[in-house]
Amino acid sequence: MNLEEYRKWLKQNANKEEASAYEVAKEIINYHNSFWGMDEPSKVELFPRKVITHNGDRLEFDLVITVSWVRDVFHYKRTYTRTIGVEFKETDINKVIQQAIKRRDYVEYMYIATRRNVVLNHLEHILMAEFGIGWIVWDDGFAKMVFPSHYQYPVHSITDIVRDLARRVVDKYLEEKMNETRITKLTDFEETG
Repeated sequence: MNLEEYRKWLKQNANKEEASAYEVAKEIINYHNSFWGMDEPSKVELFPRKVITHNGDRLEFDLVITVSWVRDVFHYKRTYTRTIGVEFKETDINKVIQQAIKRRDYVEYMYIATRRNVVLNHLEHILMAEFGIGWIVWDDGFAKMVFPSHYQYPVHSITDIVRDLARRVVDKYLEEKMNETRITKLTDFEETG
């Protein structure tokens, strides 16, 4: 559905935490359109309460937004598409951050949206920065981006799987070498002692 269809859908189906979901979605879309410097207007699709299953886990996003646009690069038109996840909560900042972290690997950008009177502590700031999660604050008919999400390749791409496997092999190799070195040094110390 497009943004206007989403507004109509919200009138019939919105939860209390989605009171300003239309404004939140519009703020995110406007930010990304300006950030990406669109050559042509983007195509936007919204998927409220999008459910995905992966390895038996069922995750429901409050909102998934896909933004597609065409760029002319050296007279060659290329289409780009990005997925953006959004989790809404009124004030339960811990829960919404945990939800966003769980869902982060499935989208390229991830946001939380809370009421504007929510305050984050240091740990919550660190978690959001570590996972590249953006934050939108909202109130009745109002939404403002506090800080944007950072781009992340979806983890479940083949490149990321290969990179993760390679990292595990290297980590195991280094751990074995460090253990060998420790044992050698301990033996040398005992012989000289």
